[in-house]
Amino acid sequence: MNARSQRERTYGTRLAFEVVMTILPIRPVLACACTISLACAQVSWKQVVADSTRILVNSATYDSKRNEIIATAYDTQAKTGVTLRYTGRAMWQYIGTNSLPLVTAASTYDVARDRIVVVTTSPTPQTWEWDGTTWARNPAVSPIDTTQLFYNHKDATVQTITWTGSNLKLWSFDGIAWKRRPTSNPPLSRTRFASACDRDGNIYVFGGMDYTSELSETLKLVWQSGVWLRITGNGPSARFDSQMSHDPTRDRIVLYGGRSYGSTSYSSYADTWELTSTGWKQRAASLIASESRRCCATLFWNDARERTMLVGGLYVWGPKNREYSNSFSDVHEFGPDNPASLVTFGKGCASNLNAPALAAIARPWIGETVAFDIVGVRSTTPLLWTLGLSNQTWGSAPLPLSLGNAAPACSVLVEPSLVQTTTSRVRYPIPADRTLVGQRYFHQAIAIDRGANALGLVLSDGLELVVGEQ
Repeated sequence: MNARSQRERTYGTRLAFEVVMTILPIRPVLACACTISLACAQVSWKQVVADSTRILVNSATYDSKRNEIIATAYDTQAKTGVTLRYTGRAMWQYIGTNSLPLVTAASTYDVARDRIVVVTTSPTPQTWEWDGTTWARNPAVSPIDTTQLFYNHKDATVQTITWTGSNLKLWSFDGIAWKRRPTSNPPLSRTRFASACDRDGNIYVFGGMDYTSELSETLKLVWQSGVWLRITGNGPSARFDSQMSHDPTRDRIVLYGGRSYGSTSYSSYADTWELTSTGWKQRAASLIASESRRCCATLFWNDARERTMLVGGLYVWGPKNREYSNSFSDVHEFGPDNPASLVTFGKGCASNLNAPALAAIARPWIGETVAFDIVGVRSTTPLLWTLGLSNQTWGSAPLPLSLGNAAPACSVLVEPSLVQTTTSRVRYPIPADRTLVGQRYFHQAIAIDRGANALGLVLSDGLELVVGEQ
């Protein structure tokens, strides 16, 4: 090996140790010498479908089975309701007319039942369903004050928060009927709030209006206990008609826009906020569009694109009681400029149980801890966790490297720059260093199984990590 190759390999090994063990000093931040997100645009909005003055979008949501966005809209030229589809092209695809009431309050995708559920409020509360090809009215009568829907993965039902009466109420829809769900310590009623549900079943509510003023309160309905909590700390200003959605890859609630009453006129917002376990954080990102100030838009998560999607909305201006508005039909997506990713490669070799497989608990973001587990081995099995900078070569040997007859079907998939021994999940803290963004690492686990083969070892599949910034 020449001197240059030796220096590169030495530097690579040092980087691996730095990422895994955080034992070396954090290097100076070269890409951006700031730590406040408002100064560094680590996330951004991107327009993927341009606005059309002919179309007014009423509701939209993502169908994860068919990997498409379905929207209900009004065609201002044909003067009829229409159904639209977005599959990734730079335009809406026209499906056909529909007979849904024109005032569509909300929609979401029911994962368990493979249906898009739509709720309308005028002229009467109605529930409609889209099965991928046709609309059909469900006889279930929806709550009269439904404004937003979400799918709760823990309960496997479509849910909504309503405001009629003195307190907020939780409702679930199982495909047959809407049912009231009991909760503890329900907050006082309010209207035109934003709501969203995370993958742990917790429901979040922000803002809205009570009988006297606009609100900036953040609420959380804990799934396990059914208890409402108030989240304290600074956050978005008081407003109503904003929208929220949960980003499962970064485990945070995303909020965009909204509006409020000024002393004599409306104010609309073009700001993006994120709610994490540490509180609200404003992001330096707004829509890149002819008008970025929006309220009443539709916000939802797209699993395939791994982006928060925003569809349509309104821009409202003018004096109170005589306001004006513009409607939109464009589509935008939001997420990190440098996303973290995890991709499996190769195959593990079978033990006395199954071929061990790696499972990531969290993605590799700078400033956080990435964790891995392994399935297919006993919980007490001794493990060797290897981390390297290459899955192509190990020294002068090409990868994957077969272990031959001593361990049939077993191959080394990763250059083992670092080896750690455990009998359980392994955690790697990643420094809060932006120069690591985009760095690739490769991971493989080795399990001791003395009866599996002559070497007494079985190897897992490989996992490629790309360090991201959120």
